[in-house]
Amino acid sequence: MNSKKSPCPYGEKCYRINPEHLEQYDHPKRTKTNDRNSTKILTDKKTKNPLITNYFKRTKPNESGELDDEQKKIIVNDHLKSPKTLCISKKSLDHDLIRNLHQKLFLTPIPDEIFLFWNFCQQISSKQPEDAFIDALGIKLVGPFDLLNNKLNESHVGNENILTHWRYFYDPPEFQTFAIIDTNCRNNHLKLESISCDYHLGYFRDDPTDQKPLVVSNDSKKSCEIHAEGDNIFATFHTLLSDKRFKLKNNNDQYNNLRRKLETFAEENQINLIDKTKHEERKKKVNAPTLHQFGIVVPMSDNNVGYRKLPITDNNLKRSFERIINLNDDEQRRKCSSVKEIQHMITLIQYANDEKDFGMGLEFGIDLFDAGHQFFHRSSKHLLKQAYELLDRKNFAQIIHIHLSDDNRQKQWPNLSAI
Repeated sequence: MNSKKSPCPYGEKCYRINPEHLEQYDHPKRTKTNDRNSTKILTDKKTKNPLITNYFKRTKPNESGELDDEQKKIIVNDHLKSPKTLCISKKSLDHDLIRNLHQKLFLTPIPDEIFLFWNFCQQISSKQPEDAFIDALGIKLVGPFDLLNNKLNESHVGNENILTHWRYFYDPPEFQTFAIIDTNCRNNHLKLESISCDYHLGYFRDDPTDQKPLVVSNDSKKSCEIHAEGDNIFATFHTLLSDKRFKLKNNNDQYNNLRRKLETFAEENQINLIDKTKHEERKKKVNAPTLHQFGIVVPMSDNNVGYRKLPITDNNLKRSFERIINLNDDEQRRKCSSVKEIQHMITLIQYANDEKDFGMGLEFGIDLFDAGHQFFHRSSKHLLKQAYELLDRKNFAQIIHIHLSDDNRQKQWPNLSAI
Protein backbone atom coordinates (compact mmCIF):
# COMPACT_ATOMS: atom_id res chain seq x y z
CA MET A 1 0.00 0.00 0.00
CA ASN A 2 1.44 3.37 -1.06
CA SER A 3 2.00 5.97 1.65
CA LYS A 4 -0.18 9.08 1.60
CA LYS A 5 2.55 11.13 3.25
CA SER A 6 4.69 13.56 1.28
CA PRO A 7 8.25 12.32 0.72
CA CYS A 8 10.74 13.86 3.15
CA PRO A 9 12.77 16.61 1.40
CA TYR A 10 15.91 15.24 3.05
CA GLY A 11 15.41 11.72 1.66
CA GLU A 12 17.77 9.10 3.04
CA LYS A 13 19.89 11.84 4.64
CA CYS A 14 17.14 12.77 7.11
CA TYR A 15 18.05 12.06 10.70
CA ARG A 16 15.19 13.90 12.40
CA ILE A 17 13.25 11.99 14.99
CA ASN A 18 10.73 14.69 15.84
CA PRO A 19 7.35 12.84 15.96
CA GLU A 20 5.56 15.63 14.07
CA HIS A 21 8.13 15.44 11.28
CA LEU A 22 7.89 11.64 11.04
CA GLU A 23 4.09 11.82 10.97
CA GLN A 24 4.07 14.43 8.21
CA TYR A 25 6.69 12.96 5.86
CA ASP A 26 7.42 9.55 4.37
CA HIS A 27 10.97 8.19 4.78
CA PRO A 28 12.65 5.51 2.65
CA LYS A 29 13.98 2.51 4.50
CA ARG A 30 17.67 2.68 5.39
CA THR A 31 19.99 -0.21 6.06
CA LYS A 32 22.36 0.00 9.01
CA THR A 33 25.35 -0.74 6.85
CA ASN A 34 24.71 2.19 4.53
CA ASP A 35 23.59 4.95 6.86
CA ARG A 36 25.24 8.00 5.34
CA ASN A 37 24.56 10.09 8.43
CA SER A 38 26.98 7.97 10.43
CA THR A 39 30.26 9.30 9.10
CA LYS A 40 33.24 7.11 9.97
CA ILE A 41 35.63 8.53 12.51
CA LEU A 42 39.29 8.01 11.72
CA THR A 43 41.28 7.24 14.84
CA ASP A 44 44.29 5.18 15.77
CA LYS A 45 42.85 2.14 17.55
CA LYS A 46 45.72 2.11 20.03
CA THR A 47 46.01 5.78 20.90
CA LYS A 48 42.61 7.07 19.77
CA ASN A 49 44.27 9.78 17.71
CA PRO A 50 45.04 11.96 15.85
CA LEU A 51 41.58 13.14 14.73
CA ILE A 52 40.10 15.57 17.25
CA THR A 53 36.57 15.06 15.98
CA ASN A 54 34.26 14.52 13.10
CA TYR A 55 31.30 16.62 14.16
CA PHE A 56 28.92 13.84 13.18
CA LYS A 57 30.28 11.53 15.85
CA ARG A 58 27.63 13.19 18.00
CA THR A 59 25.06 11.05 16.19
CA LYS A 60 27.10 7.92 15.58
CA PRO A 61 25.02 4.79 16.33
CA ASN A 62 26.15 2.33 18.95
CA GLU A 63 27.14 -1.24 18.11
CA SER A 64 23.49 -2.25 17.69
CA GLY A 65 23.09 0.42 15.02
CA GLU A 66 20.68 2.51 17.12
CA LEU A 67 21.08 5.94 18.69
CA ASP A 68 21.06 6.11 22.48
CA ASP A 69 18.67 8.44 24.35
CA GLU A 70 21.27 11.16 24.83
CA GLN A 71 22.12 11.21 21.11
CA LYS A 72 18.45 11.41 20.20
CA LYS A 73 18.05 14.33 22.59
CA ILE A 74 20.94 16.16 20.89
CA ILE A 75 19.38 15.70 17.45
CA VAL A 76 15.97 16.91 18.58
CA ASN A 77 17.49 19.93 20.32
CA ASP A 78 19.52 20.82 17.24
CA HIS A 79 16.40 20.97 15.10
CA LEU A 80 14.37 22.79 17.73
CA LYS A 81 16.95 25.58 17.53
CA SER A 82 15.96 26.22 13.93
CA PRO A 83 12.39 25.08 13.06
CA LYS A 84 12.89 26.15 9.46
CA THR A 85 16.02 24.07 8.89
CA LEU A 86 17.93 25.10 5.81
CA CYS A 87 18.00 22.51 3.04
CA ILE A 88 20.67 22.91 0.38
CA SER A 89 19.83 21.08 -2.82
CA LYS A 90 22.64 19.29 -4.62
CA LYS A 91 21.12 20.39 -7.94
CA SER A 92 20.72 24.08 -7.18
CA LEU A 93 23.13 25.70 -4.73
CA ASP A 94 22.71 29.22 -3.41
CA HIS A 95 26.34 30.35 -3.36
CA ASP A 96 25.74 33.45 -1.24
CA LEU A 97 23.81 31.43 1.30
CA ILE A 98 26.60 28.84 1.54
CA ARG A 99 29.27 31.53 1.82
CA ASN A 100 27.40 33.06 4.72
CA LEU A 101 26.88 29.68 6.39
CA HIS A 102 30.54 28.68 5.99
CA GLN A 103 31.64 31.91 7.65
CA LYS A 104 29.28 31.30 10.57
CA LEU A 105 30.36 27.68 11.05
CA PHE A 106 34.10 27.75 10.37
CA LEU A 107 34.87 31.48 10.88
CA THR A 108 36.61 31.64 7.49
CA PRO A 109 35.42 32.44 3.94
CA ILE A 110 34.74 29.57 1.57
CA PRO A 111 36.95 29.70 -1.57
CA ASP A 112 35.00 30.27 -4.79
CA GLU A 113 36.81 27.35 -6.42
CA ILE A 114 34.90 24.98 -4.11
CA PHE A 115 31.71 25.52 -6.13
CA LEU A 116 33.43 24.90 -9.46
CA PHE A 117 35.16 21.80 -8.14
CA TRP A 118 31.83 20.51 -6.82
CA ASN A 119 30.39 20.94 -10.32
CA PHE A 120 33.16 18.76 -11.69
CA CYS A 121 32.59 16.13 -9.00
CA GLN A 122 28.87 16.08 -9.85
CA GLN A 123 29.81 15.20 -13.43
CA ILE A 124 31.84 12.26 -12.15
CA SER A 125 29.34 11.08 -9.53
CA SER A 126 25.96 12.78 -9.69
CA LYS A 127 24.49 10.97 -6.66
CA GLN A 128 27.51 11.25 -4.37
CA PRO A 129 29.85 13.98 -5.64
CA GLU A 130 31.87 13.81 -2.41
CA ASP A 131 32.96 10.31 -3.50
CA ALA A 132 34.06 11.31 -7.01
CA PHE A 133 37.71 10.43 -6.25
CA ILE A 134 37.10 7.38 -4.06
CA ASP A 135 37.66 4.77 -6.76
CA ALA A 136 40.72 6.45 -8.26
CA LEU A 137 42.48 7.88 -5.21
CA GLY A 138 40.67 6.56 -2.17
CA ILE A 139 40.00 10.19 -1.18
CA LYS A 140 36.68 11.50 0.14
CA LEU A 141 35.63 15.18 0.25
CA VAL A 142 34.65 16.49 3.70
CA GLY A 143 34.72 19.76 5.67
CA PRO A 144 33.40 22.64 3.52
CA PHE A 145 31.95 20.09 1.09
CA ASP A 146 29.65 18.92 3.88
CA LEU A 147 27.75 22.16 3.33
CA LEU A 148 27.25 21.38 -0.34
CA ASN A 149 25.91 17.88 0.28
CA ASN A 150 23.61 19.12 3.09
CA LYS A 151 25.37 17.38 5.98
CA LEU A 152 25.78 20.77 7.62
CA ASN A 153 23.10 23.46 7.77
CA GLU A 154 21.77 26.34 9.86
CA SER A 155 20.85 24.01 12.71
CA HIS A 156 24.58 23.56 13.43
CA VAL A 157 25.28 27.28 13.82
CA GLY A 158 26.06 28.25 17.39
CA ASN A 159 27.69 24.99 18.46
CA GLU A 160 31.39 25.66 19.03
CA ASN A 161 32.36 22.02 18.49
CA ILE A 162 31.77 22.49 14.77
CA LEU A 163 35.16 24.26 14.77
CA THR A 164 36.81 20.85 15.31
CA HIS A 165 34.91 19.21 12.45
CA TRP A 166 37.55 17.03 10.70
CA ARG A 167 40.30 18.79 12.65
CA TYR A 168 43.36 16.61 13.33
CA PHE A 169 45.72 16.97 16.30
CA TYR A 170 48.52 18.61 14.34
CA ASP A 171 46.22 20.98 12.41
CA PRO A 172 46.84 24.55 13.57
CA PRO A 173 43.95 27.03 13.16
CA GLU A 174 45.37 28.00 9.77
CA PHE A 175 44.65 24.47 8.43
CA GLN A 176 41.12 23.45 7.34
CA THR A 177 40.65 19.85 6.17
CA PHE A 178 38.61 19.30 3.00
CA ALA A 179 39.61 15.75 1.96
CA ILE A 180 40.58 12.55 3.78
CA ILE A 181 41.72 9.04 2.98
CA ASP A 182 38.81 6.61 2.98
CA THR A 183 40.02 3.73 5.15
CA ASN A 184 38.09 1.07 3.20
CA CYS A 185 39.73 2.10 -0.06
CA ARG A 186 43.14 2.27 1.55
CA ASN A 187 42.84 -1.25 2.90
CA ASN A 188 41.23 -2.88 -0.11
CA HIS A 189 42.14 -1.05 -3.29
CA LEU A 190 45.09 1.29 -3.16
CA LYS A 191 48.86 1.13 -2.91
CA LEU A 192 49.25 3.46 0.04
CA GLU A 193 52.04 1.85 2.03
CA SER A 194 53.74 5.22 2.49
CA ILE A 195 50.53 6.99 3.51
CA SER A 196 48.53 6.35 6.67
CA CYS A 197 44.77 6.63 7.06
CA ASP A 198 45.38 10.02 8.71
CA TYR A 199 46.66 11.65 5.54
CA HIS A 200 44.42 14.61 4.77
CA LEU A 201 44.29 17.63 2.47
CA GLY A 202 43.23 21.10 3.45
CA TYR A 203 43.32 24.83 2.91
CA PHE A 204 46.00 26.89 4.67
CA ARG A 205 45.29 30.54 5.51
CA ASP A 206 47.80 32.81 7.20
CA ASP A 207 44.88 35.10 8.03
CA PRO A 208 41.29 33.96 8.69
CA THR A 209 40.05 36.46 6.09
CA ASP A 210 42.11 34.97 3.23
CA GLN A 211 39.80 34.42 0.23
CA LYS A 212 42.24 32.29 -1.77
CA PRO A 213 44.05 29.92 0.60
CA LEU A 214 46.77 27.51 -0.48
CA VAL A 215 46.30 23.74 -0.59
CA VAL A 216 48.43 21.69 1.80
CA SER A 217 48.55 18.21 3.32
CA ASN A 218 49.53 16.50 6.54
CA ASP A 219 49.83 12.88 7.64
CA SER A 220 49.40 13.34 11.36
CA LYS A 221 50.16 9.74 12.23
CA LYS A 222 53.63 10.35 10.82
CA SER A 223 54.53 13.90 11.81
CA CYS A 224 53.35 17.45 12.35
CA GLU A 225 54.88 18.59 9.05
CA ILE A 226 52.63 20.44 6.62
CA HIS A 227 53.44 20.01 2.92
CA ALA A 228 52.61 22.33 0.01
CA GLU A 229 50.35 20.67 -2.57
CA GLY A 230 49.01 23.21 -5.05
CA ASP A 231 47.83 26.74 -5.69
CA ASN A 232 44.27 25.49 -6.10
CA ILE A 233 42.24 22.34 -5.51
CA PHE A 234 42.17 21.37 -9.20
CA ALA A 235 45.96 21.47 -9.50
CA THR A 236 46.26 19.40 -6.33
CA PHE A 237 44.01 16.58 -7.50
CA HIS A 238 45.62 16.66 -10.94
CA THR A 239 49.00 16.07 -9.27
CA LEU A 240 47.60 13.32 -7.05
CA LEU A 241 46.32 11.52 -10.15
CA SER A 242 49.96 11.26 -11.22
CA ASP A 243 51.21 10.18 -7.81
CA LYS A 244 52.24 6.53 -7.69
CA ARG A 245 51.36 6.34 -4.00
CA PHE A 246 47.69 6.62 -4.95
CA LYS A 247 47.74 4.45 -8.02
CA LEU A 248 45.12 1.69 -8.25
CA LYS A 249 46.41 -1.86 -8.17
CA ASN A 250 44.27 -2.53 -11.24
CA ASN A 251 42.05 -0.55 -13.58
CA ASN A 252 44.51 2.03 -14.90
CA ASP A 253 41.99 3.01 -17.59
CA GLN A 254 39.65 4.45 -14.97
CA TYR A 255 42.54 6.27 -13.34
CA ASN A 256 43.69 7.87 -16.60
CA ASN A 257 40.14 8.62 -17.71
CA LEU A 258 39.48 10.71 -14.61
CA ARG A 259 42.71 12.60 -15.16
CA ARG A 260 41.71 13.42 -18.74
CA LYS A 261 38.26 14.61 -17.62
CA LEU A 262 39.87 16.88 -15.04
CA GLU A 263 42.23 18.34 -17.65
CA THR A 264 39.34 18.97 -20.06
CA PHE A 265 37.25 20.65 -17.37
CA ALA A 266 40.20 22.81 -16.30
CA GLU A 267 40.86 23.89 -19.89
CA GLU A 268 37.21 24.79 -20.45
CA ASN A 269 37.17 26.88 -17.28
CA GLN A 270 40.67 28.37 -17.69
CA ILE A 271 42.05 26.76 -14.53
CA ASN A 272 45.81 26.55 -14.04
CA LEU A 273 46.91 23.00 -13.24
CA ILE A 274 50.68 23.57 -13.22
CA ASP A 275 51.70 26.87 -11.67
CA LYS A 276 52.73 27.08 -8.00
CA THR A 277 53.21 30.83 -8.02
CA LYS A 278 51.24 31.48 -4.84
CA HIS A 279 53.26 28.94 -2.89
CA GLU A 280 56.51 30.45 -4.16
CA GLU A 281 55.37 33.97 -3.31
CA ARG A 282 54.45 32.90 0.20
CA LYS A 283 57.84 31.28 0.75
CA LYS A 284 59.46 34.70 0.35
CA LYS A 285 57.27 36.10 3.14
CA VAL A 286 57.79 33.31 5.70
CA ASN A 287 59.29 34.69 8.93
CA ALA A 288 60.19 31.32 10.46
CA PRO A 289 59.65 27.68 9.44
CA THR A 290 58.30 26.49 12.84
CA LEU A 291 58.31 22.79 13.66
CA HIS A 292 55.60 22.06 11.09
CA GLN A 293 57.98 23.45 8.42
CA PHE A 294 55.31 25.38 6.51
CA GLY A 295 56.14 28.48 8.49
CA ILE A 296 54.37 31.58 9.72
CA VAL A 297 53.74 34.86 7.93
CA VAL A 298 53.12 38.06 9.88
CA PRO A 299 53.01 41.66 8.62
CA MET A 300 56.26 43.60 8.94
CA SER A 301 56.55 47.38 9.18
CA ASP A 302 59.04 49.46 7.21
CA ASN A 303 61.38 49.57 10.21
CA ASN A 304 61.31 45.76 10.48
CA VAL A 305 58.89 45.54 13.39
CA GLY A 306 56.54 42.56 13.58
CA TYR A 307 58.77 39.57 14.21
CA ARG A 308 61.94 38.75 16.13
CA LYS A 309 63.78 35.42 16.19
CA LEU A 310 63.60 32.99 19.07
CA PRO A 311 66.95 32.73 20.91
CA ILE A 312 67.09 28.98 20.24
CA THR A 313 67.38 26.79 17.14
CA ASP A 314 64.63 24.39 16.13
CA ASN A 315 66.88 21.38 16.80
CA ASN A 316 67.73 22.55 20.31
CA LEU A 317 64.08 23.33 20.94
CA LYS A 318 63.07 19.82 19.90
CA ARG A 319 65.69 18.33 22.20
CA SER A 320 64.34 20.39 25.09
CA PHE A 321 60.81 19.20 24.35
CA GLU A 322 62.01 15.59 24.20
CA ARG A 323 63.74 15.82 27.56
CA ILE A 324 60.52 17.09 29.12
CA ILE A 325 58.23 14.58 27.42
CA ASN A 326 60.40 11.58 28.26
CA LEU A 327 60.03 12.15 32.01
CA ASN A 328 57.54 10.00 33.90
CA ASP A 329 54.99 12.58 35.05
CA ASP A 330 54.13 16.28 35.12
CA GLU A 331 55.63 16.75 38.57
CA GLN A 332 59.04 15.70 37.28
CA ARG A 333 58.54 17.74 34.13
CA ARG A 334 57.89 20.94 36.08
CA LYS A 335 61.24 20.47 37.86
CA CYS A 336 63.15 19.88 34.61
CA SER A 337 65.70 22.53 33.68
CA SER A 338 64.30 22.61 30.14
CA VAL A 339 61.02 23.96 31.52
CA LYS A 340 62.91 26.97 32.84
CA GLU A 341 64.14 27.60 29.29
CA ILE A 342 60.54 27.58 28.07
CA GLN A 343 59.47 29.94 30.85
CA HIS A 344 62.33 32.28 29.97
CA MET A 345 61.19 32.20 26.33
CA ILE A 346 57.66 33.17 27.34
CA THR A 347 59.04 36.11 29.32
CA LEU A 348 60.98 37.29 26.26
CA ILE A 349 57.80 37.01 24.19
CA GLN A 350 56.01 39.40 26.55
CA TYR A 351 58.80 41.93 25.94
CA ALA A 352 58.48 41.33 22.19
CA ASN A 353 54.72 41.90 22.32
CA ASP A 354 55.30 45.22 24.12
CA GLU A 355 57.40 46.26 21.13
CA LYS A 356 54.85 44.89 18.61
CA ASP A 357 56.93 41.92 17.48
CA PHE A 358 53.87 39.68 17.67
CA GLY A 359 55.31 37.01 15.38
CA MET A 360 57.64 35.70 18.08
CA GLY A 361 54.74 34.56 20.26
CA LEU A 362 52.99 33.03 17.26
CA GLU A 363 56.09 31.04 16.33
CA PHE A 364 56.70 29.68 19.82
CA GLY A 365 53.00 28.97 20.37
CA ILE A 366 52.96 26.87 17.18
CA ASP A 367 56.15 25.07 18.26
CA LEU A 368 54.60 24.15 21.62
CA PHE A 369 51.47 23.00 19.79
CA ASP A 370 53.54 20.85 17.42
CA ALA A 371 55.39 19.23 20.33
CA GLY A 372 52.27 17.10 20.58
CA HIS A 373 52.10 16.64 24.35
CA GLN A 374 49.36 17.93 26.63
CA PHE A 375 51.95 19.21 29.11
CA PHE A 376 52.48 22.10 26.67
CA HIS A 377 48.81 22.72 25.89
CA ARG A 378 48.17 25.44 28.45
CA SER A 379 51.19 27.51 27.41
CA SER A 380 50.52 26.92 23.71
CA LYS A 381 46.89 27.94 24.07
CA HIS A 382 47.82 31.09 26.00
CA LEU A 383 50.52 32.20 23.55
CA LEU A 384 48.50 31.46 20.42
CA LYS A 385 45.31 33.16 21.62
CA GLN A 386 47.37 36.18 22.59
CA ALA A 387 49.27 36.26 19.28
CA TYR A 388 46.16 35.83 17.14
CA GLU A 389 44.37 38.62 18.97
CA LEU A 390 47.34 40.98 18.67
CA LEU A 391 47.63 40.15 14.96
CA ASP A 392 43.91 40.82 14.49
CA ARG A 393 43.27 37.14 13.72
CA LYS A 394 40.68 36.68 16.45
CA ASN A 395 38.84 33.86 14.66
CA PHE A 396 41.98 31.72 14.87
CA ALA A 397 42.09 32.46 18.61
CA GLN A 398 38.60 31.02 18.92
CA ILE A 399 39.54 27.90 16.94
CA ILE A 400 42.62 27.12 19.05
CA HIS A 401 40.58 27.67 22.20
CA ILE A 402 38.15 24.93 21.13
CA HIS A 403 40.89 22.69 19.71
CA LEU A 404 42.77 22.63 23.02
CA SER A 405 39.76 22.63 25.31
CA ASP A 406 39.54 19.97 28.01
CA ASP A 407 36.78 18.15 26.10
CA ASN A 408 38.90 17.75 22.96
CA ARG A 409 42.37 17.10 24.37
CA GLN A 410 43.45 13.49 24.30
CA LYS A 411 45.67 11.90 26.97
CA GLN A 412 47.96 10.41 24.35
CA TRP A 413 49.22 12.46 21.46
CA PRO A 414 51.66 11.25 18.79
CA ASN A 415 55.19 11.11 20.17
CA LEU A 416 57.56 13.98 19.45
CA SER A 417 59.82 11.57 17.58
CA ALA A 418 57.28 11.86 14.76
CA ILE A 419 58.37 15.47 14.16
